[in-house]
Amino acid sequence: MNNLNGAIIVENREFVNKAKAIIIVLHFFANKFKYLQFIKQCNAKWLFLLKNKISDKYL
Repeated sequence: MNNLNGAIIVENREFVNKAKAIIIVLHFFANKFKYLQFIKQCNAKWLFLLKNKISDKYL
């Protein structure tokens, strides 16, 4: 019986890991889509200034 329980726990862990991976991917695409929408709404000059700020901050 212990072996059976162990197998179920391992299977559940694998399922949870897959579910986490799927959630992370979905979040990534959702954020990317929001970011693309955000860029479309911005005008080019403001976007240029923002890019320069980001570059200064992270590079």
